[in-house]
Amino acid sequence: MNGGGEQPDLDEADLAALRKAMDGLRDKGRRESATPASGFRPRFPDLESWVHEFFVLTFGRHTEQGRWCAQWWDHPEAVLRLDALWRTWEVASLEPVHGVADWIHSHLDPNLTQLFSAGGPFALCAEGRHVPTPVLPVSPPPDDFGTPPRRWWEVLGEGDR
Repeated sequence: MNGGGEQPDLDEADLAALRKAMDGLRDKGRRESATPASGFRPRFPDLESWVHEFFVLTFGRHTEQGRWCAQWWDHPEAVLRLDALWRTWEVASLEPVHGVADWIHSHLDPNLTQLFSAGGPFALCAEGRHVPTPVLPVSPPPDDFGTPPRRWWEVLGEGDR
């Protein structure tokens, strides 16, 4: 293009080629936006597959010092942690240079420590014995308690965000 604001000299063939290119880009954009996460397909279709086909095969050594329960799915904290590990692993495994290394450092190591610790979600289980995670006791608040704040910034008195 020229800087003088003049129209470039285009013949019908040039215009047709530009229109075709624009249509192709428009169609590509529609396809990509219609596909969740721009075509992202996880390597494992669900948490159970990731745990059974990757996690337990890769990180079994940690159970020598800690606890694991074959009925991991009956421990809500473990499910929450494992689900977070699976989802972040799926994304990290796409990054060829630092993805998995960063995932190990930032996600795996702290969660393994908690999962397998003596006070972790499997603490009451032993080999061959499953004890579901106990639920914390709660009591209803008094009538004059009011509606508790639902967002952390309300708890801190920082108003709307």
